Amino acid sequence: MTDDPQAPSSDKVGGDKIVVGDISGSVAAIGAGAQVIYNNIERALTRAEVDDQALAMEEQRLAEALTNYVAHLQRQASQVEDGELSGSPYKSLLAYDIDDAAVFYGRSAAIATMMERIDRNELTVLHAESGAGKTSLVRAGLMPRILANGDVPLYVRPYQTTGHFAVKRAIMPKLEQSPNLAIASLRDFLLSTTRLLGLQRMVIIVDQFEELFTLQSEAQRNDFVTELQPALEDGFLSVRWVFIVRKEWFGDLGTLRPQIENPFANEYLLRTFTEREAREIIIEPARRYGVTYEPGLVDALIEDLGEDEIAPPQLQLVCSTLYDSRGGRNR
Repeated sequence: MTDDPQAPSSDKVGGDKIVVGDISGSVAAIGAGAQVIYNNIERALTRAEVDDQALAMEEQRLAEALTNYVAHLQRQASQVEDGELSGSPYKSLLAYDIDDAAVFYGRSAAIATMMERIDRNELTVLHAESGAGKTSLVRAGLMPRILANGDVPLYVRPYQTTGHFAVKRAIMPKLEQSPNLAIASLRDFLLSTTRLLGLQRMVIIVDQFEELFTLQSEAQRNDFVTELQPALEDGFLSVRWVFIVRKEWFGDLGTLRPQIENPFANEYLLRTFTEREAREIIIEPARRYGVTYEPGLVDALIEDLGEDEIAPPQLQLVCSTLYDSRGGRNR
């Protein structure tokens, strides 16, 4: 609870305020959550007592970088409002992003399960086959809801950068301007960051985690795991981690032991679409654009794609092609 007149009331904050199909409500929920973060950062800076001028400057830069990161996410989410839908309701082979939160159909069960997994453990592993929609689930499903809760979803791709530096640079692109933070351990860096968030937390999402095995040397990988261990084990650090990994690399997470005691303890396998999910994905996005399908056509599409397990890329390609070939007709 807070008596701060600047803070949004609790009935306006929460990932549960994001409802697929309600663009305005979802944008408002994300904005309310972002405002909680802005207020907490401002209060933290007001209370801070740092004698060393250089450290004080770095703390100010960190606060500005964190604010800019959250503002960027908020701007993304606000790009589409009711009445401003354009282009196609389908993504073809493109991933969904945070601005697609209100039109991201078919994954409500996966979103709810992942949010529960994140709440119950410091580390969650999301794994699936290539093309199953892992990145879309995270960016359009999880990140908007995390932000609407007043927490910070930090999205990281390691590429060839050692993991702990990738995390730091995701927050502070100009990390070299803050030498003390640059050389700080990952745990200490995150302590400095989360102190700015008050009672809220940061959820660090490492996408394509297999790149630590495919693009990085064993030394780089060991450096990251060594930095990660104390950050994971610190009970006072308000951080959650999500590793996203392709199914064929899931077993390789066992090589992270013993630093990460049990990387498989809190995992979620994202499956292809069920028939019900596929129907929702076919029908609902088009409906928002004023286009309806004949029921028999939807049945035929489902049958052609395979009723038991329907792969997201094939479904999106078929729907995109069908929508583009309709010749302006609404049916």
